[in-house]
Amino acid sequence: MEFFGNDDDDVHLLTVYHSKTINIFLSVKCHTSTNPFYILCSVDQCTDRLFSLYSTYRRHWYLCHHKNPRQNSPVRENELVDVILNSETDSGENARMLLCARENAAVELQLANEDEELSVSDANVTRLNTPKHLYTAGFLLALKHQHFLSFETLAFVQRNIDKIFEMRVKHLEEKLALLVPSSTKTKPEYQRAIAEIAAPIYLTRHQMERCWAKNFPTTLPMCVSLSSCFPQYHWKRNADGTLKIGHNQDQGYIIPFLKSLQQLLSVKSVYDSTLKSFERIKLNRNTSGVYSDVWDGSYIKTHELFIRLNGVVLGFQFYWDEVEPANPLGSKKGDHKVGVFYWSLMNLPPNSRSSLRSIQLLGVVNSCLLKQHGMIEFLRPVLKDLADLQMGVKLCIRGQEREWFGFLTNCVGDMPASNKMAGFKESVSCAQSPCRMCHIQREQMDLIHHENDCRLRDIASYKNQVKEIEEAENVKDIDELSKAHGINGQSCFSSLAGFDATKAFPSDYMHLADEGFLNLELKLLLRFLIAENRIDLAQFTPPPEIKYDEVMGDGKLSFSASEMSSLSIMIALVLAEYVTCEESPQYANYVLLLRICASLQCYTFTEDQLKLTQLDYMGHHDTRLVIDTNPKMPH
Repeated sequence: MEFFGNDDDDVHLLTVYHSKTINIFLSVKCHTSTNPFYILCSVDQCTDRLFSLYSTYRRHWYLCHHKNPRQNSPVRENELVDVILNSETDSGENARMLLCARENAAVELQLANEDEELSVSDANVTRLNTPKHLYTAGFLLALKHQHFLSFETLAFVQRNIDKIFEMRVKHLEEKLALLVPSSTKTKPEYQRAIAEIAAPIYLTRHQMERCWAKNFPTTLPMCVSLSSCFPQYHWKRNADGTLKIGHNQDQGYIIPFLKSLQQLLSVKSVYDSTLKSFERIKLNRNTSGVYSDVWDGSYIKTHELFIRLNGVVLGFQFYWDEVEPANPLGSKKGDHKVGVFYWSLMNLPPNSRSSLRSIQLLGVVNSCLLKQHGMIEFLRPVLKDLADLQMGVKLCIRGQEREWFGFLTNCVGDMPASNKMAGFKESVSCAQSPCRMCHIQREQMDLIHHENDCRLRDIASYKNQVKEIEEAENVKDIDELSKAHGINGQSCFSSLAGFDATKAFPSDYMHLADEGFLNLELKLLLRFLIAENRIDLAQFTPPPEIKYDEVMGDGKLSFSASEMSSLSIMIALVLAEYVTCEESPQYANYVLLLRICASLQCYTFTEDQLKLTQLDYMGHHDTRLVIDTNPKMPH
């Protein structure tokens, strides 16, 4: 071993040979105060490795050369050697020798303990890789995530399972004692087998976390800088009171999409469902007239990637919403609103897509930052992964490498969220074309009530309007065109091939129906029946109280979407005791609206049923125009 030092600009090289590890460390430690300090190790197979820190070299020796030199160390056998001091030596020398001996023993004992910890750690790693321990760790992980259990509860479950298993093993051993000869029971192999079966499987929290990290990895979030293209700076005051320029780090967090997809497909049930969906989609590819899934629609079937791969393709649905974190300290509402993105695999069965385990987190970002920098800047890594998936990405799933293709089928959210993702205005109150489905103008909304009288939006007109806005010369022209078309700019997903912003954002039934026209229709019906003295609100009291002031006022009924979904049906049954469809066209029209809503929520429908629903919708609107002088119908 050689180590270098620099004292008063003189470089020294010292070569040391020691037969014991403890002497090596003491020799090196005496020179650690020299600056700069380097150690050159040439022991065994080392290729002249250079170290500048004593701790780094000590760690290297411990990992690479610790076995042979210290096998017969008296410290490892707890045989500490007493130091016999010569009375004739100087007291200072005696103290130095005593201190040196204590350091020798302390360092050697520490290395011995590290050896033991390393051997125990290696044994634990080997033990945790056995099938029964892997199954136990996976079982506990499933319990933790599915039922939100704490580590204390998991430990309680383990202990009781071990007790039950121990009782069953004892019972089995008693049964075997009657069947196995006495000579066999005394054999070491028999006793070893019984002991191995009866051995408890108990994992500590540290062992569980290590096993989960190695065998059940979690996809960690990735930080996304939102101010990389246009960095922002501000004045920052130092500790001494002076000012300096600071850099604003606007950040969001994205879960890597491809890694998350690979992890999801690694689940056996998901993988099998995906392969089965490929077969089902190929069988139904040429069928038409029956709709039970998003894959049955013409928008998906006409997608370039779907046609090229004959339906053997992954589909993804994105969802975005904003939430306000609760703060018991009472911060202002809206200051800390967070935008959260999710995605779902559309190859799963329809009854499994909306379950909590099927919805995957995509990203989290502050809503103010998202509004300031835009969705494209935040979703840039996701858009790149989606573009790569459209070209084909090789993923190793369950030990098999395969090229996977996929595309974004649709995006869901409430009306403001869908409008923002599609590039339309979030608030329709300031737009001349408020609908993202058609080109109806604001002044025509009270005159046009049928879909056939509206010109629907398409991708060609959408791109032309976006181009007009982007090519406007000044801010005033941009604002005028934006209000006229109801568009702020291109969709954040417009860069994806085959994506149609006018068809990929379906309407939100909960907000449009339950909190929209159903609320309005029920209010108008109750107001009419009260005015005709057909009913009295005091005569029936459903669980959500219907307030008279709300029925006769200008606002909406104060019911949530779930309450209105149930109340709208139950109130029709209650009102049937006071009025019939033949006596009241208002009540008959309300029942027709309930049939339309039931058709919109059915799981499977045919082309003929869709045409019948359209006729019901037209009949409802025509009746509303006749019975109400000032109809307020949804568009």
